[in-house]
Amino acid sequence: MTTTKYISSYFDEQNITEYMPIGKDIPNLFPTWYVENIYQLAGWYTFRLNKHVVLWSSMSDESQTLLCIKFIDLRKTIAIIYPNKEGLSPFDSNGNPDLLLSPIALDILKNTFEPNYCKIDFNQSKEKLCLQLKEKRKSPYIALYIKELQSHIRLASRINNHNEYQKLKEVYDTLFPHSLPCDYLKASPLTAINYVSDRMNASRYFILNEESNITIFHSNQRRKYIAKDKSTNDSIVFADKCWIIKEQSQEIIWKPAMTNNIPVQIIGVEKYDTILAPGKYIVRYESDGKHSFESWLSFPPLIDDYGIRIYKK
Repeated sequence: MTTTKYISSYFDEQNITEYMPIGKDIPNLFPTWYVENIYQLAGWYTFRLNKHVVLWSSMSDESQTLLCIKFIDLRKTIAIIYPNKEGLSPFDSNGNPDLLLSPIALDILKNTFEPNYCKIDFNQSKEKLCLQLKEKRKSPYIALYIKELQSHIRLASRINNHNEYQKLKEVYDTLFPHSLPCDYLKASPLTAINYVSDRMNASRYFILNEESNITIFHSNQRRKYIAKDKSTNDSIVFADKCWIIKEQSQEIIWKPAMTNNIPVQIIGVEKYDTILAPGKYIVRYESDGKHSFESWLSFPPLIDDYGIRIYKK
């Protein structure tokens, strides 16, 4: 605890990040943490939720892990040291960073953003758990509770508690049918662009050494444009764009097709299966400035993420 207090006070005293909002005069490089499209800089990862800007970093030795989370707009830093244990890391098995994979990080975020929140009791009956989670649906931080439910599902699966797993899975499938399917919660994606924020223009790479079956999960919002001319049909488009490019040829080899699985204005995960040849690929995602994981225009959708995730079967 003494070490944790020292680290937290050090970061706050040094004010390493010096938060400055967009549009202000920025005198040098390092205070630019809030500028869009900065995903990682000087060892820190960025994360945005409901207009909060979070920087986080994690390092481990053979026995312990240090997790530092700096809340830029709140001018608050929390650092915690915990023993290395399966299921606590903010990285997946492929080494991809994902802060919300860590139950410890989830507790820190919930206690910081909603200090008076009612703790979810995952040991109660299915019916009571459903009622308690339903009350969180209008919370701007609903994604944190969905992620918490996912972490309990993974834990029940890891310790082979079949009855608990089935209970939690039924709750998850009932309340959050537009989130990532339960069967993929333990899998690590080849690559992902997670928690898409406003005006994002992001790229990620992945390599296939052989022809592979690929599953793509993509979340987006559909918009309906009403034609002014009655002789023209109304059109439905994606609010944000994502696609996959073959690096060598720069050819677009995949982009989401418009389907009727999810109604207009409902944000959910859509699944696509395809086969890709060996090679290096680029995943791109571009968002507008109106509606994203960073700042939903209305109540947040009942999803755990917003963006694109790619898995190898």
